[in-house]
Amino acid sequence: GQVAPATEADFKKGATVYDSTGAVVGTVDSATSSAATISTGKVRAAIPLSSFGKGDNGLVLGMSKADFEAAASAAASKAKPKPKKK
Repeated sequence: GQVAPATEADFKKGATVYDSTGAVVGTVDSATSSAATISTGKVRAAIPLSSFGKGDNGLVLGMSKADFEAAASAAASKAKPKPKKK
C-alpha cells in the first residue's frame, strides 16, 4: 500500500508503529506537536513526527525494530555519562 504523511492526530497513546515491511517496531508512548516517543518494550526514544508515514495498518517508521533499538541505545548512551569502573 501507499504510505501517506502521518499527521499529529495519528499519534495516539498505544498506537502501533510498523516498519516498511509491516513488522511491529513498537507503540506510541506519548506525542507532542513535533515528536512521538516510541517504546519497543526495551527502549524508548522520541522521533520527529516528520519521520513517520501512515500506511494501511497504521503508523510507519522507515527503520526496523532492531535499527530503532540500536539507534535509541546509542543515543541513550551518549546522553548518560558512563559509570566509572572501580
